[in-house]
Amino acid sequence: MINIFMFVISAVMSGGDFLRTLWSGGDVQTLLKSGASLGIYVKQGQIYRLVSSLFLHAGLIHLIFNSYALYMFGTIVESIFGSRRFTVIYLAAGFVGALLTQFFYPGVVSVGASGAIFGLIGLLFALGLRKDTPRRLTPVTGTALLPMIIINLLLGFTVPGINNLAHIGGLATGFLFGLILTPFKIVIRQWSILWNVLAIACIVVSLICISYIFLFPEPDIEQIISFANQYAEVLSLLSGANPLQPDSYYFDLLRPYDSATKALKEDIQQYVDSRGSGVTLYDLQLRFKNWQDEILERYGSWIKKAP
Repeated sequence: MINIFMFVISAVMSGGDFLRTLWSGGDVQTLLKSGASLGIYVKQGQIYRLVSSLFLHAGLIHLIFNSYALYMFGTIVESIFGSRRFTVIYLAAGFVGALLTQFFYPGVVSVGASGAIFGLIGLLFALGLRKDTPRRLTPVTGTALLPMIIINLLLGFTVPGINNLAHIGGLATGFLFGLILTPFKIVIRQWSILWNVLAIACIVVSLICISYIFLFPEPDIEQIISFANQYAEVLSLLSGANPLQPDSYYFDLLRPYDSATKALKEDIQQYVDSRGSGVTLYDLQLRFKNWQDEILERYGSWIKKAP
């Protein structure tokens, strides 16, 4: 249900033709605003993307395939290990896949639940290698899954747009769980409490990461370009023969959208109010240049595409 909710939200956030966007899942910029994972964002502290990206999908076909796979394998895993352990295994596998993507493919925009789903597949594959796994599970465990695993991994290496590293990370994580956990075993009270705590923690963390997207949304590219242009114009006027006055309407045109742009506007106001005795014009230009460098590193490819 969360996957469907996030898919619809990303379609709504993209604007434009809703039905067309619903089919495609929104463009890259929309996915990033909705919580997709990208190396530069995560490096700047947006760790929540490693979790929120697991609930996003790049198109209706992507969502349908993953939903079907989740239902098929999730039902089996949940019947064997229960909902608490299923929740932990699923989210842990997805997180590891996202983490590996961050380390090895930092320039890739990553979304989708396939890493977590591969965790379920890896778990079932490992169960087929155990001697204590009931024979009735043979058709859905062990080597019965090997052709599907090989085919999907080969597709991931040959078809563009598939994050195979997330698949491998999820598969390995699930496989380790499968080697450790005994199928259909009644959990003793102490371990039951631990699994309860872990499952609740996973759910809470996931909800916090998803909520963070809406509490601290990414700005539109148009907002960034507008602020940069207006700020550059104000700096040009300040360095001219007729400096701006504190009540100039140009300051009202500066529309900060986050803490960094608010600080830049406050610097301008301080400079004007103090007549340059505190913050110098060189300081303003240097801070603006540093801000521009950070923005270009973060949004450069999308800013260049903007009209």
